[in-house]
Amino acid sequence: MKKQVTIAGLAMLMAAPVAVQAQLGSLLGGKKDKAASEQTDGSVDNTTIEGKYITKVGGPFGKGKVDVKHVREEDGVTCNKLLFEFQGNNYEMFEDKSLGKKLGMLTYKGTYGTYLIQMEPGVFAVIESYTPKFDGTDKISNVCAKDGSKIKDWDDETIGAKIAAGSKKASAAANSKTKEKLMGYPTYAHNVGKTVFASSYGIFNHGETDKPTDDESKFIKTYKLGEALFTAAYFDKTIGEVCGQDCLMDIEYEMEGVKTSREKLRRSSASWAYNIKKKDNKSNVYCINYGHQLWSPEENVMDYAFFKLIYDLQDKLKPGSQHKMTVRFFANRDGNNVEKLSEGTITISVEQNSLSKLSVPLGYIKQTMKGSGELEE
Repeated sequence: MKKQVTIAGLAMLMAAPVAVQAQLGSLLGGKKDKAASEQTDGSVDNTTIEGKYITKVGGPFGKGKVDVKHVREEDGVTCNKLLFEFQGNNYEMFEDKSLGKKLGMLTYKGTYGTYLIQMEPGVFAVIESYTPKFDGTDKISNVCAKDGSKIKDWDDETIGAKIAAGSKKASAAANSKTKEKLMGYPTYAHNVGKTVFASSYGIFNHGETDKPTDDESKFIKTYKLGEALFTAAYFDKTIGEVCGQDCLMDIEYEMEGVKTSREKLRRSSASWAYNIKKKDNKSNVYCINYGHQLWSPEENVMDYAFFKLIYDLQDKLKPGSQHKMTVRFFANRDGNNVEKLSEGTITISVEQNSLSKLSVPLGYIKQTMKGSGELEE
């Protein structure tokens, strides 16, 4: 009776020396990936992909030779799996319809983070990763093809480009549906591409980025320096659309010709990085409506990039003066702003006791600057 082994074991066997292959083949068991098996309904006939495949790397004869069979039903239950026969053992993978829909390609998933993605009929790429991005940057561990001459046509760069293009196309379709739904919310429809401001985060439907029921009647255009200030943004395109799933969100502040940026400050020194954390990945979000805190005196929470701007302009912030501050949200890759996602302007009014109210946060800025070497102790 042939032993069932995981597809991760297959990849290891195909890359290992012959002596090691025999040992691994006896140790690896046939544990099924329940999550993957539950994502198929057997509606697609995959028997067309059956046959003998040659692999790009590994195998006892320089190149591995694998026999692939399709199993639609097992013990009366639809399973829609593939069996890979290699050196007398069977390795199984299950169709992942959810991921296949996302990539726009027939996709199978095995245990231990192994994925099989169809490049063209008779050709599959293998990705082994517990945290794959499927954006074209994942390492390709192998290529399997019925016609061995086609392997040379599918190098890592070509495979990555096809996966990225498929993922982008599927994401665009999904994003279009999301945008259509969001346009049904007046707050989003009226403020697409805008940065807005509020004196309390209670007006935002924070935690519900797909349901922007935020009270836009409470958005403010003027602000008394020293009081609480929160901001939000409504994007026309997500960070993932314009920059990629692994990009970050940056917030830039500008007033009187002076600019500060969260990402630039965070990357400038360990002292700034300690106080300015990376913003949570919002790569697929259109509404940053949790009420980002520029200054919340009740909670003593501040945005150090905002207060660095105030610190730099202290001499110009005279009682009775007014200043326009522009706040921009960007998609940021490796410290560089790739594309602006929103922009908004608010008028800051300075009163007699405005700066005295900010003595604590401005003290934190001074302390951070000393830590970064910008000021002497």
